[in-house]
Amino acid sequence: MRTVKGRDAYDLWHLAVRYKELIEIRAKLAGGSRISLSDIPRPNKFILTYLGLQQNPDVTNALELGSSILEIVDGLILVERALEPYLPSGRRSVNSSTISFAGVEISGLLRSAATDAYRAHKVKTRSFGDIEQYLESAYFDKNAPHKNFIHDWGVASYAFNSTADFCDFLSGFGSGMINLAYATNGEVMASIGNKSHLFFDAKMLVERFPKQIFSAASASLSGENWFREGPEKDLLKSCHSRIFLMGSMESLQEKLETFSACGDFGPWLREHVELVPLEDLI
Repeated sequence: MRTVKGRDAYDLWHLAVRYKELIEIRAKLAGGSRISLSDIPRPNKFILTYLGLQQNPDVTNALELGSSILEIVDGLILVERALEPYLPSGRRSVNSSTISFAGVEISGLLRSAATDAYRAHKVKTRSFGDIEQYLESAYFDKNAPHKNFIHDWGVASYAFNSTADFCDFLSGFGSGMINLAYATNGEVMASIGNKSHLFFDAKMLVERFPKQIFSAASASLSGENWFREGPEKDLLKSCHSRIFLMGSMESLQEKLETFSACGDFGPWLREHVELVPLEDLI
């Protein structure tokens, strides 16, 4: 039996996990049965991203950093199907041609899998090998940030070398859902595992985006302390990792209240989600 190591091993493991998830999601969507919250994998990712995406009806472009096989598209459609019985008809659906989904993924294998998985899908998708390719594409409107939505599950901490660079990138988006690693006393670069991991300067983020970034999930849902037991734990005392939504507090709160009235979503949202400005966490 051939032994697979290094990047190939990681890519193949990741491909198997995400394709399995995608197959299971599509089976639920095709089954015709009513979808409940318990049917949604990784609810912290999919439900909160859907909440963030729905706050702004002007969004036409959605980006995921570290997009794997772009399974986020079907994950959001699954959330929408679960909410469907409770919400009024006529709203804009993510399962349409009105919002395009792009991913930035360094793995060529996963990019190819994403292309294959969405070849016949009515939602427009594309996976890019780096951020610069994406920023020069038709999937990003450089003249209208309010039309661009960003989803990042912690990849930015590996992709950017400074908080200033991340802020410049983030300024191209009017809304988003970000699993953000941040530090309260200036940015911190730490070695976690075999990678350098940047904890962004929270004060700089607040200065650049005042009243636009809100902690959305409890520490337990965010997995806030996952990095605290490493060899650099003293360096990381001022560091945190939480799920944030980016956009308008008023619009987010309105959507949160709407979704909280939707069956079993209500108890889950009331237990796990409270919008707190990043300013209040420093």
